Amino acid sequence: MSFLSQGPDRWDVKTSADEARATGSVGSSPLVVLTRSPDAPDPIMTRDAAKRVYQAWLEMQEELAKLSSNSIHVFAKWAGHGIPVEEPAAVIDGILKVLEMIRTK
Repeated sequence: MSFLSQGPDRWDVKTSADEARATGSVGSSPLVVLTRSPDAPDPIMTRDAAKRVYQAWLEMQEELAKLSSNSIHVFAKWAGHGIPVEEPAAVIDGILKVLEMIRTK
């Protein structure tokens, strides 16, 4: 595994994506996919590179949302990679949405 195939936390991006694709449908299980803000700056990449990476990431996030027929895709307002730390209210809102989806099922 090369450095370029690893995410910032040293996890294997390709393997992770392959595993997510192999998961298949989770039926109508409530699912909230929380995605970083498209406006969050990337301190490492150039703006063009960050835009290309974000587009690929966004496509994968959309694939995740399609795993359930009962899902929503929510975007953080300003957070980047660390949504739980940078925008914890978005995580709390996501949890509350899942609970609401369960209650109204």
